[in-house]
Amino acid sequence: MKVDRYPESPAEPTACLTLDLEPSFDVGSPAVRRQVFHHLDDYIERFQRRDLPVSMFVVGRTVETYPELIRRLDGALDVEFHLHSYSHDMSGEADIEAEIRRGVEAFESVLGRTPVGYRAPRYIATASDLEALSAAGFAFDSSICPSYRPGVYDHLDKPTEPFYPAVSPDLLELPISVHPRLRVPIIQSFLKLLGRPYLRLLERSSLPNPLIYNSHLHDYYRTDAHDMLSPFKRLLFSRNMADSFELFEQFVDLLEDRNYRFRKLSDVAATLSETEGSASVVSPRN
Repeated sequence: MKVDRYPESPAEPTACLTLDLEPSFDVGSPAVRRQVFHHLDDYIERFQRRDLPVSMFVVGRTVETYPELIRRLDGALDVEFHLHSYSHDMSGEADIEAEIRRGVEAFESVLGRTPVGYRAPRYIATASDLEALSAAGFAFDSSICPSYRPGVYDHLDKPTEPFYPAVSPDLLELPISVHPRLRVPIIQSFLKLLGRPYLRLLERSSLPNPLIYNSHLHDYYRTDAHDMLSPFKRLLFSRNMADSFELFEQFVDLLEDRNYRFRKLSDVAATLSETEGSASVVSPRN
């Protein structure tokens, strides 16, 4: 992906905790997929106790179907909401303009405001997707995970730091963070999968700035949907489930020990946009 320019990094170490708010997986009945929402009270309590801000990317259909859930989160947490497509189509065949339009309509109807950020399902955003987001007036996208997932994406050629894509030079891309040398994603599903050995590796490593950390409710809470996955996926998604929140809190402790400041994603995007005017137009560095 060609880069138009890179903004300057934040002056202080900065971390953004994000959550993709969606029903669990694409298996079972709607009732099974929404079981994960039953755990929201616990999730809220944990984030309140740590006084952590969170940026949630919400599927537009979820906003429409569960407006009371969105309003409850809005009132209980230091939270902001951005769009995570309208239908969370996993085939890659959805009409991006329709996904944006219907998602924005859902946000305006329930929250009375327009989302400024976007994240695509499966961390896959094509050049035409980014162009459509820019044309729709989005300020930033946080879809690209510059790593490799067999059979899903190969983003090893993508930058690991925030950048403005050449195809949409007014749209800031905030990539999901990865280990700076190994390109292993720094996200809850991988922290849970790899467990304490990965946490110890992160303790010995330099970390990105800003650090964009993503998670899903199904990374923390097991439901009947897990049992409906294929045996291999069930093994991956269930590993270290009982320790998931403990691992997350230990990672938060690590960031606090390194004087990271926790901020919402839109605040970081605004700060980077303010400083990017001094950045040079360069080719990709990663």
